[in-house]
Amino acid sequence: MKMLSKYHGYFLGVRTAGNWVLDPVTNGWNQGVGPGYTDTFWSSTYFDLKGLSDDMETVFLDGATVQHAGFHALGGAAGSNVIVHDIITSIPVDPTDTLLLDAVFQAGLGFPRGYLNFEHVLYGRMQRWANDLDVASAYPELREEYQYGSLQPTASDRLYSYRFITVNVVGDTQIILPPVRHLIQASPKAEPEYQHMMRLKRSYDLQQSPDVD
Repeated sequence: MKMLSKYHGYFLGVRTAGNWVLDPVTNGWNQGVGPGYTDTFWSSTYFDLKGLSDDMETVFLDGATVQHAGFHALGGAAGSNVIVHDIITSIPVDPTDTLLLDAVFQAGLGFPRGYLNFEHVLYGRMQRWANDLDVASAYPELREEYQYGSLQPTASDRLYSYRFITVNVVGDTQIILPPVRHLIQASPKAEPEYQHMMRLKRSYDLQQSPDVD
């Protein structure tokens, strides 16, 4: 069994008169482009499994989770909220694609009428943090949380780790999100050569032409 981890950095942004300024400590974050997407941000990295694939081993996922230890802060009246998606996929996606961003926040990844399919999305978690009358303009409360994903075994030499956020606040605001750790518990195992070769072919086919349900 192996424990694999990847990090997505601290996020601190201030929006004034519709324009966002990200603090210099906000590393690795990118802003959505175009009308309707400027309040959306994303971070991406990947797990390197090449050492395992070179040994002709298949990675079986026993579990996955997201860890953080810091606080969330959101400026805005009651009802202001931020939606966060943490996603691990077996094939890369393009976070600059507005169709992908629509799918993440509306239909989800790996769901019917969404983007990608069940097999592609190994793990996902959605959280919605919202201000109420007691904490307006201060610290939001966790109002919704869902986990999803296939945890399918893979022969790919990479797994792709993404974090997406969208801010739903009227007017000026400030948001702080703590850094997080994407954590995978995996068991690399050797498979019969034919079975492993077919899994490699499947991984290659998925990366060349991702399915859309």
